[in-house]
Amino acid sequence: MYTSEGTGIRRAPSALLEWCRANGVECLAVQPPGRLLRGREPPFTRCCDIAEALLPVVASKLIDTPYVVIAHSVGTWVAYELLRLAAAQRLPMPRQAFLSAMASPDIPHVARPWRQQRGLGEEEFKDECRSWDVNEIVFSAALWGTYHDLMRADFTLFDEFEHTHGGAPPFAFPVTAFYGNRDRRIKRSMVEGWQRFTTGSFQLLEVDGHHLWPLDKDSLLGELQRERQQQQQQQGGVPDLSATRRTYHFIDSRWPGLEQVHAEPPVYIAHDFLSADDCAALRRAAEAGQLPYLAYDNAVLVDTHRLLLLLPVVAAGAGFDAWQALLAHSGAGGGGDAAVTAAALAAAAGPALLHWSAGVGLLVAAALGGMRAFVGGRVFTGTKWTAAQLDPSHPAAPAFARFLSRTSVLLGAPADRLEPPTVTRYRRGEYQRKHFDARPDGDPAGLKQFLEAGGQRLVQVVVYLNEVEGGGGTRFHHPLFRGLTIEPRQGDALLFFPAYADGRFDVRMAHSGQPVEAGQKFILNTWCCQRAVPSAASHLLDQQGGDASGRTLGVGAPR
Repeated sequence: MYTSEGTGIRRAPSALLEWCRANGVECLAVQPPGRLLRGREPPFTRCCDIAEALLPVVASKLIDTPYVVIAHSVGTWVAYELLRLAAAQRLPMPRQAFLSAMASPDIPHVARPWRQQRGLGEEEFKDECRSWDVNEIVFSAALWGTYHDLMRADFTLFDEFEHTHGGAPPFAFPVTAFYGNRDRRIKRSMVEGWQRFTTGSFQLLEVDGHHLWPLDKDSLLGELQRERQQQQQQQGGVPDLSATRRTYHFIDSRWPGLEQVHAEPPVYIAHDFLSADDCAALRRAAEAGQLPYLAYDNAVLVDTHRLLLLLPVVAAGAGFDAWQALLAHSGAGGGGDAAVTAAALAAAAGPALLHWSAGVGLLVAAALGGMRAFVGGRVFTGTKWTAAQLDPSHPAAPAFARFLSRTSVLLGAPADRLEPPTVTRYRRGEYQRKHFDARPDGDPAGLKQFLEAGGQRLVQVVVYLNEVEGGGGTRFHHPLFRGLTIEPRQGDALLFFPAYADGRFDVRMAHSGQPVEAGQKFILNTWCCQRAVPSAASHLLDQQGGDASGRTLGVGAPR
């Protein structure tokens, strides 16, 4: 544990950091207020405040790459609050959570197995700290003056925590929970309560150690080594969470004018997908106010400049510096303006490049990489109209029908699997920020809505309805794309895959509509989903001489 707030007394070698270094993971701790270089700042006393300060720092890092959450002691409650906030903003959820040495957050106050620090005198408070296996050196005359206020604040995190998410659905990701068999405060039955908070798999593991078992070199490294050996036995080598079978929804490679502009992830352009007349008809209908206006949800803004392998770690516990919020990633990148204030949780941290290593299934400390904050602002600044429930006699109905028909045939999918087409206009200076169009795996509420409305979005189809005088390109932000930007060309259709064919979210498909620099930009957009979409506009095909498959309205060059 840290033995000084920046006075030159150095920390003893950490078993956790030793393991990380030995396995190729570089580490950079993030100091919350009240610690080390931030020792003059008041420490947090509520878990929800920590989570609210932490989310803007890590939000943009949660998107590009699968990650796991690892938390210890009261850090598990911080992690829980953080994930609830992330879910509310529809950020991707972790592949798995590893939670150690803390009761589930719904434990009532009367069942909490500790004495509230507020009513304890000095010696009573020291005794309570000892019952959590805090190192005796903390109570020495040389150090207690430094640690007293910090320890009181840490125990207030325990005492004042209120579970306010009783109506929220369980998470969908797997949870592995740990308890120490010599922990004098947190018992097996309390940790077992985490099972109620996930619909995914749940595993409860016993560790030979006390409450602060991650600081015990033998306990921690023994568990890490056993985890690594088990993974190698089961998988025949080092696990790789990023290895996926990449199969995508069907697209007819024989389509006239189809060009593949990027191989992996695949991106296509179907040249001259719509005629100039159809493009003009759709623009006129939108500008004349003849189409229903579509409100757009600007609640979520994501920043995905980096390819990350992410392990946000919230490790907490009385006596080992209260907690650390840590992050690991691989790859490089940058971009975006830092928006971290002095009150931001990780203001003292710097960038770090880290690499995935086998055996991270336990408390692996890694660094918060980069101080790129969650950039505020609107996601979308254009105007949208929808063809949902459009009357077949509408002047623009034939153009919509031909778009649906061609898309249906190109993708080999019935038209009722296509979401209602939308027309979007961007004027000068308007844009759509980096975002995803598929639903992340771990968002149970959003995923449920998607499943009820046709399932995951598998293919996105965007037709450019006019030539743009300047700007307005569609940019893909993952490093694999190397800055690929598709410039608008009237009638061309851009096709890409927000999710794999089996519905798994593709973390590489962050994209944006770049600001229009001159003139206006119009696009027509739809998504092909896993199943029939209840609000699909396939009725337009029926009135235009087609059917739900779109077969009878023609394939090939536009008419």
